[in-house]
Amino acid sequence: MMSDLGRMYHQKGQLELALVELRKVYQLVDGLPEERRTFELNKVYYYYGDVLFELEHYEESFEIVQEGMALAQQFCSYYYLEELFMLNGQLLQETQQIAEATEYFFLAKMVQRIVQD
Repeated sequence: MMSDLGRMYHQKGQLELALVELRKVYQLVDGLPEERRTFELNKVYYYYGDVLFELEHYEESFEIVQEGMALAQQFCSYYYLEELFMLNGQLLQETQQIAEATEYFFLAKMVQRIVQD
């Protein structure tokens, strides 16, 4: 629920408030024991990474997105994976890593096709 509050602040353009809420959620998620972690936590990584991206905190956003992609892999889940791949592509594009960015944009399209089928 707290992540949704952060997302709502983000949608309203209140990025600093979104950052505060999503940072709290991320810290709670980070402290969870392994047995309590689920694929559904991926939305936290995406929302937090997206706000950091908009605030141009690229390194921190990249780390968060990497954690989310690893969680998706751990659970063999597509939940928010397309969004994480797109965001990672945008981060790579921002840092002039065009070839790598293109790969992640392609992966995002592939996930989209798999989920639609």
